[in-house]
Parts: sequence; C-alpha cells; structure tokens
Amino acid sequence: GASDGPIGDAVPSASQLEAWRLLRASAARVREETRVQLARVPTSGTRAAWGASGGPCVAWALDHILYTPSALRLGFFWETLESDQAAVEVGLPNARCPSDHLPVAACFAPLPPQQLGLAAAAALGALVAGVEARQVAAWEALRVQMDAARTVAEAEAGVAVPGGRPPEPLVAHIRLRREAERTLRAEMREERQALVRGMSAGERDHADDLLMAEVGGALSWCEQAVR
Repeated sequence: GASDGPIGDAVPSASQLEAWRLLRASAARVREETRVQLARVPTSGTRAAWGASGGPCVAWALDHILYTPSALRLGFFWETLESDQAAVEVGLPNARCPSDHLPVAACFAPLPPQQLGLAAAAALGALVAGVEARQVAAWEALRVQMDAARTVAEAEAGVAVPGGRPPEPLVAHIRLRREAERTLRAEMREERQALVRGMSAGERDHADDLLMAEVGGALSWCEQAVR
C-alpha cells in the first residue's frame, strides 16, 4: 500500500527493515552458493545535475560495470566525468552532450579456469579429512564425558517415579548435555566455514567435487553436524 514505502525523511518501519534483512541474507546465500565474486570497473561520475537543495551542480556515479575477476582481466575503460570538468559544472545534458548521463564501456580479456595440481589437491583432501577426524574425536570425547556425568546424575537422583517428571539432577544434566552439544556443533560449523572461506577458486571447485557425492558439496559439508 501507499504506507509501505518511505516518504520524505520518514524512518523505515520494522516490517521494511525485516524485509531488507531477509533480502540481504538471501543475496549473501546466493553469493556463497554460486561463488560469484564481483569487482567494479573504477569509473567515476556519470551524472551531473543540481543537488536536492539546488545548485551548484554535483556529479555522482549512476552507471556501473561489474565483472568477475576470476574469469576476466580488466584492460581499458572509458573515461567519465573526471575528465570533463565543464560538464560537471553545467550539468547533463548540455550543448555538447545530449544525454543526461555518460555511457560507460570497458574491455576485458578472458582468463583460463584455475586448475588445482595433484599435490595441492591431495593436500586439500588431507586437510578436509583432518578436520573431519578431529571433529569426530571431539564429539566422541564429549559423548564419553556426558555419559559419565549422566551416571553421576542418575545416582544422585535415586529411583524415578514411573510416568512422572525426571528427578531434578537428571533434568539439569539433560539441559547441560543439550547445551554442550549445541555449542560444539556451532564450533565445528565455524571451523568448516572458515576453511571453505579461505579456499581459492580452484580449491573450492576441487572441494565441491570431493564432497559432492558424500554430502552435496562444500557448503553442505559446512552445515553437516556430527551425529
């Protein structure tokens, strides 16, 4: 409705901020899933006109070119308003430029795909396997610790009433175990995410291939909890 959009200096509503947060999170997921890292061609201002409160004219970047630096190498690009101070002063369009903003253009050269050598691929596979083995051992150590703590809690609780609420020592232990497992899972997830974030494009391609059959790729591997 008309009230859904900001008017003048109105402060965005809670629902608008939440919608923006969800949109931003969705865009971040797409970036992680597609691994498209974008760079901007460093053009300057392409639009010049009076500001909101009147003159003099000001210039700003209205037009942009984004590209993937892993696949394209930037060569040349057109100059913009940094080379036309007269247009900045009188604004666009003017007697020399019929458009209200300048066009942008750039020249690129394709780059070959990154390939991981045999030694690097083996090292990456060993690194992934080492993380998995370390996390399995940590989970098993927590299980042994919690099982021993449960035995103590059961001894303190005594005989439970059939069908009744578990004794308080046992309830406290269950809560403690759930929290410990939740914390350890979060730490494991962060360790895996840090490893994947630090990979080059070639390493990430190899990691996806390595983990695709088992868990569906590197991102799914990050989210997989040890059970």
